[in-house]
Amino acid sequence: MNSMLLRSQEQNKPIEIIYINENGNISQRIIRVIEMNDSIIKAYCYLRNAKRVFKKENLLSAAVVKPRLKGAC
Repeated sequence: MNSMLLRSQEQNKPIEIIYINENGNISQRIIRVIEMNDSIIKAYCYLRNAKRVFKKENLLSAAVVKPRLKGAC
């Protein structure tokens, strides 16, 4: 998963994550990693249209964003 986060940062490309917050709520988001260290990820979140900070330990999964087909809803 770390390699995918690094690729997002280096190539300036979005990835899809599943994240659990401190209250136990799970969310699915598309983010673009801006900066990260051993414990946090600073990223642009397309769901909130803002920069957000995520704890790496709360990241459940990460995947490449699949391109949408033209005309798809």
